[in-house]
Amino acid sequence: MFQILSFSPSDYDEVRGRRGYLQHLAVAPTHRRQGIGSSLVNRVLEALQARGITKCHLFVRREHGPAREFWEHLGRAAREDVVLMSHLDPNAANA
Repeated sequence: MFQILSFSPSDYDEVRGRRGYLQHLAVAPTHRRQGIGSSLVNRVLEALQARGITKCHLFVRREHGPAREFWEHLGRAAREDVVLMSHLDPNAANA
């Protein structure tokens, strides 16, 4: 039986066509360390490259150590030259 273990939608800058954004990646704890996350990342990058996009950004919460370790293992590095700026509704969940 097939079960969806994770989902990784991505978006891209259609105007400039220069960069993609990986919005969310999650693998069930019972299925981690089996290459599923890495495979999903590779498929997203391949889909972006098919559109001529060779740069992909993602966001990881500073305190989420396991996620940061996963991305570092895949060769990603935190950037120090950019700052995330957001408008937050103080009444919204997850503000």
